[in-house]
Amino acid sequence: MEALIEITVRGIAVGSMYGVVALGFATVYRATGILNFAHGTLGAAGAVLMGSMVGDGGLGIVRLRGANPLGRFADSIWGWSANLLLAMMLAAMLAMVIERIAIRPMLGRSQFSMLLVTVGVSIPMAVLVREAPIPRHLHTPWAARTWQIGDALVAQSYLPMMVMSLLAFLGVYGFTRTKWGLMTRAVSSDQEVATSVGIDVALVSRLSWAMAGALGTIAAVGLSFSPEGTGAVSAASVPGLFFRALPILALGGWDSYGGALIGGLAIGLLQTSTGRLLSGWVDVLGAGFPIILPYVAMIVVLAVRPTGLMGERRVTRV
Repeated sequence: MEALIEITVRGIAVGSMYGVVALGFATVYRATGILNFAHGTLGAAGAVLMGSMVGDGGLGIVRLRGANPLGRFADSIWGWSANLLLAMMLAAMLAMVIERIAIRPMLGRSQFSMLLVTVGVSIPMAVLVREAPIPRHLHTPWAARTWQIGDALVAQSYLPMMVMSLLAFLGVYGFTRTKWGLMTRAVSSDQEVATSVGIDVALVSRLSWAMAGALGTIAAVGLSFSPEGTGAVSAASVPGLFFRALPILALGGWDSYGGALIGGLAIGLLQTSTGRLLSGWVDVLGAGFPIILPYVAMIVVLAVRPTGLMGERRVTRV
């Protein structure tokens, strides 16, 4: 029974964070039709900013140590949450700057060209984030403490992971009900028609990148919590975690917000359950077999339904 509790709680917590990663990808994909390969480094940048804010009271730059007015409140849950919100806003602003410099001039070009631009943007950002001379420990108020539920031990960090992902999905859901959300849906359906009726495609692109920056920060911070992470941000490993969103997008749908949540939970539960239940087969399957399984599921789903289980099927008239 304790194994079932631990597997379920961990699977939901990790899966919900995976869903937030996929949600950031889907946000940009709906607006521009491309996979944003800079999403991982954007999330890492936001998480490094968060580490600086709660560590040395700075804003990601050595000369600004102590300049963060919220840094002194980071010991409490509410103060730490306020710092996370500010880090999300700064990451969103960074994403908008990148969109303006690198993506905006490419609007209307081929999707392959825009995809290459996102790859090119991710490389210098990864270098800058990796070399950032600031503390990266997240100083979470709950640290590595656990709760005992019966005979099961559950990390306290799983609760904030679930809460953060829930708020992220509710925020995106609320956004879709605004006029900007309607504009995004119009652009995702047909960019040319949306432009002809006066919708500002550049504004939609800018908003989608801003949301992706904020969502990437949430996911990078959440996946760094102990015991899933070390409690500190690893700029070298966080971007790699974002590639785990690809099976989620394939399973749930490349442009589906609901699919990102369902796919994330499914992949999270699949990884945690197989890793625990088949632990005795490590010598045969290999130590990394739980990480490989989502990609096997991705191949199967794409072979049957290329748009994903909840993705929108597009009909092209010829």
